[in-house]
Parts: sequence; structure tokens; C-alpha cells
Amino acid sequence: MKNKINIAAVSYLNTKPFLYGIKKCLNTANFELNLFAPAKCAETIKNKQAEIGLIPVAALPELKDYRIISNFCIGSVEKVDSVCLYSNQPINKITNIELDFESKTSVNLVKILAKKHWEINPSWSASIPGFEQNISGTSGAVVIGDKTFAIKNKYAYTYDLASEWFKFSGLPFVFACWVASNKVTEEQEVLFNKALSLGINNISESILEFKSSFGKQIDVEHYFKNCISFDFDRNKKLGLQLFLNLLTENQQLGKKLLSIS
Repeated sequence: MKNKINIAAVSYLNTKPFLYGIKKCLNTANFELNLFAPAKCAETIKNKQAEIGLIPVAALPELKDYRIISNFCIGSVEKVDSVCLYSNQPINKITNIELDFESKTSVNLVKILAKKHWEINPSWSASIPGFEQNISGTSGAVVIGDKTFAIKNKYAYTYDLASEWFKFSGLPFVFACWVASNKVTEEQEVLFNKALSLGINNISESILEFKSSFGKQIDVEHYFKNCISFDFDRNKKLGLQLFLNLLTENQQLGKKLLSIS
């Protein structure tokens, strides 16, 4: 194997089975793994600092010379639990929504849901670190990733964005998928997918390596078995295509990026 492949992966809990497989299966002489927040992960791929990356799907239209690979993704058939809109007001009384700074996908998803599903027209504001602890008045806030676990029962209303997407579309939602540059060979892609498969097929073992760091804050096994769905199957591809079409208002873009069978 000639070229060392840099892998950019998301640092959240939902990626741990992938990381387990990568670390167990791939030779560090040929593959190097680095972890980032979702937005930073996308930037790393765009700047060609990595050849394989777990990319928030809203960043897909911005990529050049990359292709979607793998039979796995970060998705949810319905409830995801770690991408939510929190507020002390019901959805029809929310006048402003703060947007999590860590992921473009969730920002775009909530805007699509506001327009097409909830039929509300709030103002939008950028967030700063720690924003999730101070949601008040008629504001709501989109919070993603591991920081959602600490505020699970903090606010009167929680709207799970994957569940709301399912109500709207009848389809699962894909938050992130694996992409590779044209530099990645077929041999390297096969090895990489074997590593992912190892992790997904050994979730219980992967949990043992990090479960203690979350303590009683979250039921990790429940999260993986009932909230996160890793198979990048036909329905998830259809859900992703719909999201891309709504995001770009360009029907051809979704078809170009995805091969649905």
C-alpha cells in the first residue's frame, strides 16, 4: 500500500463503534485517524487534509473530487435523542431559534422543518459555547452531540429533529456519511469498510472502552440499539436524497451524489 490515508472522523459518542473498528483493524502505518467536531471534519475534507471523512451531509454539495463510500452512516430511523430543539415554549410560540455552531446539517434540517413541517417563521441566531444552558423566553435552541445528554430534562419542550423529519417525510434521516477522495484505492476502501463492519458488528465490545466516561448520564446501549442506525440502506439514501433536494432546490444534485438501488 503506497500512500498513507488520513481519516477524519467525528468525535461524538455516536461514532465510537466506527472508531473501535478502525483502531482494531487498520494498520497505523497505512491509516491515520484524527477526530473533530462535525463542521471541522467537513473543513478538513474540503481543504484536502484528509482522504476519508465522516461528513455532515449538508456539506456534501460543497465537495469536489469526493465520492460517498461504505454501507454505513450515522443515521436514525426515527428518534435520535442527540439532535434536538429545546425550548420552554411549544413550537408555535417560538420566535427565535439559536443554531448549534458545530454542525451545518442540523442547522439546515431545522430550517427545512420550520418552513415545511411546523410552518413557523422564527428569527435565527448564532450560538456561542455554553448556549445550551441558557435557553429562555420564547427562544429555542438546536443542540447536537454529546452535550445534549446533560440537558435531557432541563427544558419544558424537546423536539427530536430526526423524529420530526420522520413525521414530515416518512423516511429515516442521515446525519453523516463516509466520503473518500479519488486518491483512495479500491484496496484501501475494502480495508476501511472491513474496519467499519468490525466495529458495527461488535458494538457491545466497543461500549466497554468508553462507557465509564459517561457514567449514569446516558444509557449507552439503549442509545445505540434504539436511536442510532448505522446501515446506509435504501430508505436512508432516499431520505438523504430528499434532504439534499430540499437543501439545494436542485433535483439533479441529489441524484448525482447518490446511487440508490
